[in-house]
Amino acid sequence: MTRNRFLIVLGILATLLFSFLTTSTGYAGKEEVEQRLEALKVELQSLAPGEPRIEMLRNVLTEKGHQKLGPWPVEAIVYEFLALDQADSALSYVQPLLKAGSTDHELKLILARMLFDRNPDQKQTFQLMKEAKSDLTKKRGMIPDNVYDDYWKFETRFMLAEIEHEMASLYYEKENLDDARSHILTAMDLRTRAKDLLFFGKLHMDILNYRNALGVFGYALYLESIPRAEELFRAAYDSMDWEPKLYDPYKERFLEEYHNQAYHQILSERRGPKVDDLPEFTVSNWIGPRGCAVVFWGDYVEVEYWPSLQQLANTFKKSGVPYRFIYVGENMDENHEEAKKRGYSFPGLTKASASILEEYKVEIDPTVIILNEEQRELMRVEGQNRDAANLFRDYWDAEVVTP
Repeated sequence: MTRNRFLIVLGILATLLFSFLTTSTGYAGKEEVEQRLEALKVELQSLAPGEPRIEMLRNVLTEKGHQKLGPWPVEAIVYEFLALDQADSALSYVQPLLKAGSTDHELKLILARMLFDRNPDQKQTFQLMKEAKSDLTKKRGMIPDNVYDDYWKFETRFMLAEIEHEMASLYYEKENLDDARSHILTAMDLRTRAKDLLFFGKLHMDILNYRNALGVFGYALYLESIPRAEELFRAAYDSMDWEPKLYDPYKERFLEEYHNQAYHQILSERRGPKVDDLPEFTVSNWIGPRGCAVVFWGDYVEVEYWPSLQQLANTFKKSGVPYRFIYVGENMDENHEEAKKRGYSFPGLTKASASILEEYKVEIDPTVIILNEEQRELMRVEGQNRDAANLFRDYWDAEVVTP
């Protein structure tokens, strides 16, 4: 075979191959792919939703070279299945969707939740969630035409927070509180929404950290006066065993004074407000028209004396006098929880500040002080006196109740 004849034959074969590729796939080059994709989209819209569209898309996905069309055919068929509530069929395309390189973060979130509801241990669930987050993060830098930069960044930031919130929810349902906390904190970094704060507060409630929960719920209530925030704020308040009738003045003071610093502390401390940062109950806030009782107790009070403290609380309550238990020391949370396990309830337990200890000259643990309506001390019982309740009752009946 001469050289010229060989080149002619080679050219014919190349032409035939190109012709075959063009006719069998319909989109050999980039331009042909784009044209084919647009034609398919037009064709899809001309068909009735449901089975006609699904059949058409199935045919496309069986064509040779359909991968060149990118993720659109897979995304489109999944949406059709979702519209028909055919969850199993939609989920069967999760792997093809990932393989095709889909960047539809919303679709991935939908499929992730569906997978999780069927099997919380399904690895693809969190793969979809992470890819959705990655897709959206990349889109933040691809600002569409005719859209203000700040608006686009705000919207995508908000959407990223939604993904973080959803991931926190999934981990929470798996009882993985550490990862749930990590993702909800990221969501809170991205936006200031009551929705995220309520979730964060709920995490604190689950680990019996009622003070932090109270601070978080309180700031959520300040941001959005919604029933759920009010409900959870009250639940955290009640969990502290504080006086029910003092709830309204406490809430009012919290919303007026504390919200200015709460949010900064919630994020900077990464766990909610510190105990010392919570607004303190001053005597003037809860003293009654006939006075009040204050019980200082703390680390040095023996467990064997706790029944006497409970007797004091019962006596105060029966007498109708406002009272408050104020803790002196570092182990308040531990001892409060231990007391509750043993069946004791010390309402209104709050940590003593240096100023209130100085004001009432508290030097012995425990110390019980009775004040009149003008905050003048009427009676004091110091030390682990097991007869303190009877002493109080006798004094109250003789000096206050009896004219």
